[in-house]
Amino acid sequence: MRAPCTVLVVAALLGLTPRPARALDVDWEYHRLMALDFIPVSLVGMPYRGNWRVSRPGSADAVGRFEGVNAGALLGAGWGLQLAVDAPHQVRIQLAAIYHRGAIAGSDLPLDITTVAEHGEASAGIGWQRQFGRLSLHTITTASIVATSFQARARVGAALSQAVQSGASSMAQPFEGTYLIARFDLRAGQQVGLHVAIARSLVFYADAQLDTDLSWFVRLGLGIGGFGPWQRQAVASGRPVLFGPF
Repeated sequence: MRAPCTVLVVAALLGLTPRPARALDVDWEYHRLMALDFIPVSLVGMPYRGNWRVSRPGSADAVGRFEGVNAGALLGAGWGLQLAVDAPHQVRIQLAAIYHRGAIAGSDLPLDITTVAEHGEASAGIGWQRQFGRLSLHTITTASIVATSFQARARVGAALSQAVQSGASSMAQPFEGTYLIARFDLRAGQQVGLHVAIARSLVFYADAQLDTDLSWFVRLGLGIGGFGPWQRQAVASGRPVLFGPF
């Protein structure tokens, strides 16, 4: 009779004795996201604030600049990469680099644009995000380095009356030949956007941003990665919970 008692004591010490079944109480928090976004399309608004540098192509010397002129909107396409990672407490960290080429429409510059416009941007941001099932929403404060350039000629009979020349002579002189119009800025802005899971490791991405100089953009793309529930707390469970009700 001593051997069965010994077995029962050892089993109890090892936690192998049967215990009443207890319900699993899990508090799920949906906020895990890690995605590498590919952004092939963007629409960039370039309103009245900021300066546009005027120079001859291939020359480092500026001959003038445009101030306070609406440069219209650039519909561009090209490559863009963005890494989005979340941190505890629903904090989101984001890094992006974009180079797009496209056409400008709605510009008030007295110019006929003769080349495709080029737009490059590098940015970093931190903000807040919240996940609702397969939808993740975010808002982020960003700091960016932005450059836009294109070549243009003056319209027939036009003069640079809207520009300020670097020298002492008047800008009422004819604007002849081809010039390079460029802008380089350091900006801060506020962004809102979303990720939507459309497959196991594929997400749709869209965002919009307004910068301090009133420039804005809207971007669309697809991302590789995924998101799902992080386990915040599991109560009365004898084993770890790896996956939630996704």
